[in-house]
Amino acid sequence: MKLKYLIAIITFFTFAIFVDAQTQKKEITETWLCGVRGDSIIATLDNGLLHIRGAGSMQNYSLAYTAPWNKYRHVIVEINIEKGIENIGNYAFWGCSSLTTITMPEDSIYTIGNYAFYDCGKLDSIAIPQSVTTIGHFVFYGCSSLRYIDLPEDLTFIGANAFFGCSRLQRVNIPYHINVVGDNMFYGCSSLTTVDLSYRIEYIGDKAFYGCTNLESITIPGAVKEIGISAFQNCNNLSEVYFNAYNCSNYPTSTDDHPFRGCTSLSTVIIGDSVMRVPAYAFYNCSGVTSLTIGQRVVYIGDYAFSGCSGVREITIPDFTRRIGDYAFAGCSGIDSIVIPPAVTIISRGMFSGCTNLRSLEISEGVVSISSRAFEGCTGLRTVMLPKTVVTIGRRAFYNCSNLAGIYFSIQRDSRIIRVFGLNIHLMNRV
Repeated sequence: MKLKYLIAIITFFTFAIFVDAQTQKKEITETWLCGVRGDSIIATLDNGLLHIRGAGSMQNYSLAYTAPWNKYRHVIVEINIEKGIENIGNYAFWGCSSLTTITMPEDSIYTIGNYAFYDCGKLDSIAIPQSVTTIGHFVFYGCSSLRYIDLPEDLTFIGANAFFGCSRLQRVNIPYHINVVGDNMFYGCSSLTTVDLSYRIEYIGDKAFYGCTNLESITIPGAVKEIGISAFQNCNNLSEVYFNAYNCSNYPTSTDDHPFRGCTSLSTVIIGDSVMRVPAYAFYNCSGVTSLTIGQRVVYIGDYAFSGCSGVREITIPDFTRRIGDYAFAGCSGIDSIVIPPAVTIISRGMFSGCTNLRSLEISEGVVSISSRAFEGCTGLRTVMLPKTVVTIGRRAFYNCSNLAGIYFSIQRDSRIIRVFGLNIHLMNRV
């Protein structure tokens, strides 16, 4: 019993000393000069309020801990910046872990520097003035309480890692003038449900939306030319992707760094009607996809573009499609029929390999070559009708099609075809 009383007394006095220390810190009053031009800007700390007034540009601090009020950063709870200040310097409020409120003038600040609010963990909202055109790198990194932020309409640049780890951020609208979503920009924003990307976006950076586990839908704008590695990786609740990028030529091809890897809820993919080229590995191994729509203007489908989309039951390849890459639909084990459009002349290597449920196959006139392993392992395939235009069939094109009863030709058996079949003993006995 005495021990319990002793512990209670020690706890009480420890808490009292802590509270007193915090109170003394908040009662500190100091003044600093922080303008680029000497005394042009004055900062005053008074009872937890940092008041910045004057005219011109704040200093850009080169490293963390170098702002003059740094030793008091943990007791700053409010910042008030007066009209006339043109920028917030690099590292200005780095690590102000008690900061909850900041007030900025509407029309004088143009730039928020790198790391300006880095790790301000209690800041839950901020109104960025409409005059701001630049938000630097790592500006709101680790602001884990930040829920809402309205970005100015005239904003032209947002740096990499700007909102990294803002785990409570729920929505964001990327303004019209922004054309780059930088690397790691929204990494770990696990509460983010809505992102509106400007149609001028050209680049979505590496891991830009990595781990945004509540993001449900995303539209890739038409102007996007490049999507970085793991851009949407582990967005567990992402269910719909509208892919409108009509000229996306740079796309990760490593299976480990695939943009949609780990998107286990992805069920709907729509390739827009403005798209002419589906990049290689576009939706590689997205096994949860059940609905796939390919826009009518698509002329090229890249290697492995939909490989491993085992949940898809139906695929309609547009009539305008001219080339379909190697293994483009390999492992799409749910589809039971396919029509090769007339503009396609070559069925590429492994194009439909492993499509175990494929039963009906229609190859249009105009196909001249069926490449190696094109239909390998299509165990549900029973008959194949080849058009008269086919002159070459590659090695193992129909290998391990264990239920294939017959291949029907519209022409006499060309020696090249006989020779190729001769390499495939499994088929030779069934032709």
